[in-house]
Amino acid sequence: MMLAINEFLTLLRKFPTSWKYNGINSIESLYVNAEDFQHPSVLYEINKVETAIPVLLVDNLGYEIDGVNSQVAVKSISKLIMERYGRGLLTFISTPFDIQSIREIYGSRVASIISENYHIEEFECNTFRKGLCYEEE
Repeated sequence: MMLAINEFLTLLRKFPTSWKYNGINSIESLYVNAEDFQHPSVLYEINKVETAIPVLLVDNLGYEIDGVNSQVAVKSISKLIMERYGRGLLTFISTPFDIQSIREIYGSRVASIISENYHIEEFECNTFRKGLCYEEE
């Protein structure tokens, strides 16, 4: 789903007059997988761009907790979410975790930012259904 949103934003770039968000007249976006935060060389490059880019898509939030550099990744993501919130930048997040699990992984501040400032949609995926993913009733 996050890749589809990223593709949509790429298409919108062709029509810049159709986009305006909090005074930012740009739809420059970046797609990043949360697991990428485990790699120190990638982490530096990601952090340089992500705190300033107008639209960020973070996929698989929480999956970075299983790895050698998981604590560094969790701290970096927490800082990123707080900084983007403070700057009023648009961020899309996908995660298989509920808000309580997010609180346990990233702390109360990040969980509070997500629960109070993000629109949360829950989807259930079933690979045996023709449409694959559908909104949970």
